[in-house]
Formats: sequence, C-alpha cells, structure tokens
Amino acid sequence: MNPHTSDILTFIQFAKKGETSRKLRGLIEHIPLSDVMAWRDEDGLDLMHHVILGNNSELVAFLLQHNFFVRPHIPEVNPYSHLAALLGERALLQVLLQHRPDDYYPSKVSIRLPQSVIDSLAKNNKMNTSTVLNSTRLSGAGSTSSSSSSTSSSSSLPNNSTGNFYKTESLSELLKNLSNQATSPLDIASRAGHLQCVKVILNQCVLKKHSEDTLLDKSDYTLACIADSPLSLALLIHEQAPSREEWEGAVQVCLHYARPECLDLLLQQKRDTKQMFKGMNFYHVLYTYTSVQGASSYPKLAQTTEVLVKHGHKVGAKVPCRTYPMYSLLTHAFCFHDYSNTQYYIKALRILLKQGADPCFDEVKFEKRHPKFAASKITGRSAFSSALHCLLETVETYSKYLDSPTLAIKFVEDCAMVLMGNNASMNHVGHIGHSEKRTIQGTVLHQLAKSSVALGVNPAMVRCVLRHGADPNLKVDGKYAINVYFDRLFQKLSGKSKPAETGKYLKDSMTMCRLCMFMKPESIRDCLNIFVKDHGRALSDQLQTYVRAVRDELTRRSKQIHSLRDLSAWAVWTSCGCQSERVHGLKISSEFKTFILPMNF
Repeated sequence: MNPHTSDILTFIQFAKKGETSRKLRGLIEHIPLSDVMAWRDEDGLDLMHHVILGNNSELVAFLLQHNFFVRPHIPEVNPYSHLAALLGERALLQVLLQHRPDDYYPSKVSIRLPQSVIDSLAKNNKMNTSTVLNSTRLSGAGSTSSSSSSTSSSSSLPNNSTGNFYKTESLSELLKNLSNQATSPLDIASRAGHLQCVKVILNQCVLKKHSEDTLLDKSDYTLACIADSPLSLALLIHEQAPSREEWEGAVQVCLHYARPECLDLLLQQKRDTKQMFKGMNFYHVLYTYTSVQGASSYPKLAQTTEVLVKHGHKVGAKVPCRTYPMYSLLTHAFCFHDYSNTQYYIKALRILLKQGADPCFDEVKFEKRHPKFAASKITGRSAFSSALHCLLETVETYSKYLDSPTLAIKFVEDCAMVLMGNNASMNHVGHIGHSEKRTIQGTVLHQLAKSSVALGVNPAMVRCVLRHGADPNLKVDGKYAINVYFDRLFQKLSGKSKPAETGKYLKDSMTMCRLCMFMKPESIRDCLNIFVKDHGRALSDQLQTYVRAVRDELTRRSKQIHSLRDLSAWAVWTSCGCQSERVHGLKISSEFKTFILPMNF
C-alpha cells in the first residue's frame, strides 16, 4: 500500500475539478518522485492518466516540468500522448509532445481503458463514435510500416473517386482494434476523427522532424504525406479539399518518398497533372528521386508504381525525351549498397512490362526523328536504345563504386532474365555508351562486351545472353562483340603507366575469345583480321603481351576442327533461332538438349 495514496487521490479529485497547479502543488511536492510514479489505482491507471482524463493541461505541464512521468518512463498501458489523441484533447496533446517528443512514434503499449472510463465518455457524449477509412485495399503486395506511422501498412484505402473515405466505428470497436497493434498518436487521432489533434502532431512533430526538407511547403496535406499517414491525409481531405498548390506539393512528396497509400488518395481527386514537373511523367519522377531517399523508400516502390497504373498514368510515356519510365527505373535501380533492396525495383520492372512497356523502345532514334521533342529533353540521364543496353550501361557506371563485381553481375542476371522473358531483343542494334557524342553501335552482346571490361568477363552472364538469342556472328559498324571488348580493354590499359592486373585481364581475354565457340569459321577469321589491323602495332610492351595472346588464340580457334556432335548441335541450335525455349520444346532427351544449348561457355 502506497503511504501517500490519500494525498494522490485528493490531487486527482481536485485536478478533475480544474484546480490549478498553484493550489495543488503542496499535495504532491513532499511525496518522493518514485512513490508518485509507482502509484496505480485498481484499474492500473497512474496519476498522469487521471490528470489527462480530467483534461487538466496545466497540471500535466506541472508534472512534466517537475520530472514526473518524463521519458524514458513509459506506462504499462495507455501511453499518455496516445490517450490524449484518443480523447481529442488538443491542448493536452500539445503539452505532452512538447515534453515527451518521442511519444510521436508508434508504440506497442496497448490502449486498455477501464469500462468505467468508457462508460463515462459515452455518458458525457464526449466520444461515442469515430471514423476510419473504408476497407478497400490496394491491389498487390502489402506495404511495409513506416517509422512514423505504423498503421499505414494495415490501413485501408478507398477505391472510389467520390471522396467518401469513411465509415462509422464505435469507441469500443476502435479500442478493440487498437489493442493488439503498434500505433502512433497521429493514427489514433486520425481514426478517432480529431482533426485539431492531427494538425497539432503534424505541425509540432512532423514539421520539426523534417524541418530541413526542401520539399515541404508546410501544408498539413504535405506533412501527412511525408509522415506516411494516409489516415490523417484522408481526414484532412474529408474536412476540406486541398488547394491546387497544396495538392501538387503533397503529390510531389508522395513521389519523392514513395508513399503509395497517400498518393492513391490524392489522385482520386482527379486533377489535371499535365503541367506538373515540366511535363515529366510521374514514373520518371518516382524512380529518379526515391533512389536517393534511402532504404525506407524501396519496399513501397512497386506499390507506388501500381497506384500510378491504377490511375491511368501511361507506362510508355516518351515526352519529354529521356523520361521513358522503364529506362528511368533501370538507371536508378542498382542498390549497390544493399542488394536485397533490388527485389523491389525488379517488382516495379515486372509491373511496367505487364502493362505493355516496350523493352526495345529506342530513345536515341526517337530523339533523332523528333527534334522538336529532343530540344526539350530532360537532363540528368542519357538516352538508351533498349532496356538491356540501359541495364548494362548502368551497371558499368555503378561498378566503379564496388569492391567486387559479383553484386553487379547478380543484378544484371536478375533484371536481364525478366527483360528477356518479355520480348527484349538480344540482337537489337543501338548506341553503346552514354556520352553525348556517341559513335559506337552494337547489339546487346556488343554492349555486354564493352561493359565486361569494367565488370569482368562473367561466363554465366555471357551464357545467359547467348541462350536468349544473342548472335556473336553479327558485325555492327565493322566490329564483332569480341573486337569491341578488346578496343575498350586496350583503351583502358593504355592510360596506365604500369602493368595492372595482367593475369586477371589475360584470363578475361581468353574467356572472351571463347565466344568463337558459337561463331562461324569465316566470322572468326574476319574478327581476327579486324583485331590485327586495329591493334597489331601496339606500342607498349604491356599491350603487346595481350595482342600476341589474343592473336594466337583467335588463330587457333579459326582453324579448329569441330566434332560431328558439335556441328550437329550447332545446326540444331541455329535452326531453333538460337532460342533456348525452342530447344526445350524439342522432343528429344535432356542429354541432347544439353549438347545443343550454349552451356559450356
């Protein structure tokens, strides 16, 4: 039994009558702080709970200023700010968050009010019902909780355009739903329909947390989006539709931070978006900016893509130039610091392809054919001739930041498999490289050969490309893929004053020469002649080492006599159009299929 129970009960009694701290401080100042903090009534409520229930903001401030119930103290039930938000007490909530700012974050401590308190609230008509979002979810995978709004992942989204976001929920139903989940005061205030409490949290906590964010226009709608709280955004829209400026600011935040639920609510307003972002499509904005926002944006990337699809945004948008959604995704998709996050980019890639995005759209040709559009091209990324050219060029660019190329190769394999399974052409001829003054052209295999100088020659990657129809016999701009590799390799090595990793590059060179296994003898001889003509007079001793080794290897392979089995396998492979799917469809044994497919590169 707490020896100070009598004084504490008297304090509570007068607090509920609205008495000031000046009159009541004598009742509590002589009690040890630990005794005040330890006191509980028969329902498990402490002194602060009772002062909050009495709606006495002055006494709440007095207790906190005198170090009662300050952080890190957390009650066993009914977190203080959560309780104030539930009751809709704006002044109380403001004081609590001022002294306990970390109360803003989600808490797993449950809301469990005694029945007597619930009955009292109902009797006084203080809070009989609340409102929550209608129970229609977004299609697709469930979302991940945000740090600021844990119930965002389980909140429901309206699937209509009427603005009818709400259904009625009784207090008892709300308490039941909140009892077994981590939640924040912002979500509680939103579910309970307490608009003023929502605004207090947004302007006191969210604005302060993101005070240095240049995107914030400080409107409540934008703050709700950056907090990733569709519940509070829906309440704000329900009370008053945002102005055009407020709406555009909120949409911008949703795209920059990948906020699918909030974006869905905003786009239901059916407002014109053609003039936003200088005419850029929303996919380009989403993919360009979420890549710099860190890991928190990645899990919701595919969901945000789905929202844009749902609201009719075209996945094949071409104007302004260099904003084609698929290529904007790929150029920002390589999460080199954490490979696990690339799965979300691949999910978004699948969505674009499913909706009809063309992996062979040539941005370079489009610019040449439409100079009017090219004049207003978007800076920040290059134009690409196909999705696979874009993929390989992007990974080559990122490779300079990697300690090992293994991660890059894994990323290429995963993305390439998706693209090649959706009609991406291995033999599409396009520009190689990403400089403005491009002169080199080639197929995807030519692009892979060029990129392999930076990534290393990976047999699995080459094998993957070959099995999907890449033809090493194709000569583009007077070069085979092998020639492109050595042109770029010698260009790289000629800039080094000392021999560098000679063993590694010699091994890669011999591996690249194995492409001859899938080339016609006349193509190999032609490739050799081009190589000798271009590099036969290499000046440095370092390059001469490579030239001799490659020349000898290509000469050997040009004269190689193939077995009848190899020739037969090659004949079947070419008759199947160099497509592994067709080989798998042949009514022959698995052993024969293994002979036919390019498995031994």
